[in-house]
Amino acid sequence: MIIDASLYLLASFIFGTIIGSFANVFVLRYGIGRSLNGRSSCGSCGKKLSWYELIPVVSWLIQWGRCRSCESRISPQYLIVELVFGAVFTLCAWSLFGPSAIITLPAFIQLVYLWIVSFLFIALSIYDVRHMIIPDGMLIALGAAVVAWQVGMLWASWHALLVALIAGPLVALPFFALWFVSQGRWMGLGDIKLAVVIGWMLGLLGGFSALVFGVWAGALISLLIVGITRLVSHRAGLTMKSEIPFGPFLAAGALFVLLTGSTILDLIL
Repeated sequence: MIIDASLYLLASFIFGTIIGSFANVFVLRYGIGRSLNGRSSCGSCGKKLSWYELIPVVSWLIQWGRCRSCESRISPQYLIVELVFGAVFTLCAWSLFGPSAIITLPAFIQLVYLWIVSFLFIALSIYDVRHMIIPDGMLIALGAAVVAWQVGMLWASWHALLVALIAGPLVALPFFALWFVSQGRWMGLGDIKLAVVIGWMLGLLGGFSALVFGVWAGALISLLIVGITRLVSHRAGLTMKSEIPFGPFLAAGALFVLLTGSTILDLIL
């Protein structure tokens, strides 16, 4: 079935914003015992939100980021996360289909896989930013999805499957060395576990490339944040010794390699 690019891209973006809206609730309630079935409510006044107050992106913009009942501010995180999910889900579809989308069942299954791992990468990144920890539950879910995909793709070749599984620990080895030497001061165990999953997903070259891109992005963003903090405020803010979550940068590097196919060799050669 051939679908015009504008249609499947728009559908992917809308679907992504819906999943992003769910991700906001999922991350907020994850690990604190709250059910995902309960209706969303204002964090200030507790008013249950109506359906028209829960339309991804649109509701936040129409309400100018404020609750309709008590007019308290609604965190821009909700808008940003929904837009990020919309953009990433659209990129997933574009990376798979390109300008002329020929939708087949195998291609659609691959798209669903890309959406699942993207959801988990972004969700654990949000959680890491909020709590400075990458939860094992999300890592296990991500690892299970990646391993299941690799087994399904490489089941006919035990040699290729073995190489893919060994790639995980090998990619994470430099991070483990940093963690061991620093006794956990430079690197968290969650980052090491995430690197293992990235290696399983992308292989040796892709995994190492994702780590390098993540390190570069983390260093650049950290320097920018420190510089901006010092410029706009004379009070104590972020410094080079401040703890900054690294999981989001690893996730960004992994998604970049996964969706573009770019590796570190493309910059060297």
